[in-house]
Amino acid sequence: PEPYILLTTVYLKQNKIDSAFDAVKKGLYGFPDNPSLLYLNGTILLNKNKEKEGIENLIKVTEDDNAPADIKKEAETILVNIFSKQRKCFGIIRQQN
Repeated sequence: PEPYILLTTVYLKQNKIDSAFDAVKKGLYGFPDNPSLLYLNGTILLNKNKEKEGIENLIKVTEDDNAPADIKKEAETILVNIFSKQRKCFGIIRQQN
């Protein structure tokens, strides 16, 4: 999976989101449970406003006992931020009613 991870990362650094998305999808075809590819795919999906799918990918990373610690921690941080924002939005809505 390393070539796909590296290629996706290069595209992301060049701000070529669609190319990065294509590369990570190809990587996931061959390595569907790779936590690094799932993490990259999840973050790309979030950037493409596909929140549900992105969250699902990041949750898979956090549940993988073999995921690298740094990737797992970053996935957890992103999820906490998403859920905190959602909670604040719902809190504001409840206060107005």
